[in-house]
Amino acid sequence: QSGRRAPLDWRRRLCMLLTFGVHSEGEDTLATLVERYEKQVIENKSPFPSPRHIWNAQILNQSGPQSLLYKIIELSTCIDGNDTETKSLADVVTPPGYTSAIYDFSGAFHVAAAIYALGVESDFSPLEQARVLDSYASQLVASGRWDLAVYVMLCSFGVDRPEDLLSRERIAKTIVLHQCSDVQGGGTIPKKAELEQIGVPSAWFEEALAYRCSNKGDSFAYISHLGKFSLDEARTAIEELIVPNLLFMNKAGVQDNLQLLSEFASDDDSLAATVVDFFHLAEDIVAISSQPPDEEEKNAEIASLTEFASSIKNRFRAQRSYYEGIQDAPSSLCVVPNYRLISISTFLAEALAGVSFLQLQLRVLAEGSSIWDDAYLMGNSKRPLKVASELALIAARNADVSAATDGGETTASIGSPSMALTGLM
Repeated sequence: QSGRRAPLDWRRRLCMLLTFGVHSEGEDTLATLVERYEKQVIENKSPFPSPRHIWNAQILNQSGPQSLLYKIIELSTCIDGNDTETKSLADVVTPPGYTSAIYDFSGAFHVAAAIYALGVESDFSPLEQARVLDSYASQLVASGRWDLAVYVMLCSFGVDRPEDLLSRERIAKTIVLHQCSDVQGGGTIPKKAELEQIGVPSAWFEEALAYRCSNKGDSFAYISHLGKFSLDEARTAIEELIVPNLLFMNKAGVQDNLQLLSEFASDDDSLAATVVDFFHLAEDIVAISSQPPDEEEKNAEIASLTEFASSIKNRFRAQRSYYEGIQDAPSSLCVVPNYRLISISTFLAEALAGVSFLQLQLRVLAEGSSIWDDAYLMGNSKRPLKVASELALIAARNADVSAATDGGETTASIGSPSMALTGLM
């Protein structure tokens, strides 16, 4: 008999009380009838309101978890004016009331949402809400429905404190960052459109893809996704991951990276804008060197470029002071593994030497001399530039060689930048 249910369970007994237990005066309410039933349970006159998954042997003990249906009936008594006591919604939707799986909060979430939608007044503290939402979201993530988990974490039961909303939003974002991926290629993320319709920012998905590209070592895709949700993060990543290697790349690599840098060079004082101007200055010097000598317009342009070179050098010096004052740390979001080979301090030292080399070229052009080494032109398909020592020798014939340098960067240490710039011509 232990595996069979009693012929008169609490549902039938309560139904009989509701149907035939009303006083003739008709003054009984649902609240008073439920109260009478509870007294009968204590007196062992009525069955204990256990859920269906509890066997008869446990029912006879008149204890244990109450059925979800019975607790909903109790909660409905709050609608009556006579019952001013507010029930706890967390106690109503607790899993043991409807399932033997005590950690299954799927039903708890849906029942709580339905009760809240009906406008029934009940206590549901932030801690209790968090328990229901976090538990159900964890179940959904474990079953592969992370998109529904994000939706659940963005749900609310009643008026929430700002810190509670912020906490749930942070958890929802963490789920997106951990779970979503570009599995189909081409930036296509499953469930992205559906989640954006409920208010999930597209920046969350871009940040998630940036993490994926970081782990794969794809620096260009990493920066591209960063730029779609934070230009500051993208510029920082460029300055830390790409800029230090520019002077040590081939011509094709430099051109590709300069095109990327140009998109983030809106701030003239930024390192990205300074590097772009530095390479543009080198190109302008090559272009002006092919113009006829002793031309008034050419001399005016050389003067303008000389002033521009001084401005670039001052900006590089400011960047060097900035990076000397902070630790050589990676981007605040994440860093592409094994990509950064050259330190930023090494790059800035080479860049300052490169600007000195360009200033020396401008000095030679202003005096009417050539920056090209025509002695090696015969039999050489690539026209080489004169090295720094040759330029300094030409400038020394008409003026003090110290005028060819500005500050502490001497021409004796700038052979490497001249070689790097030669590769761009």
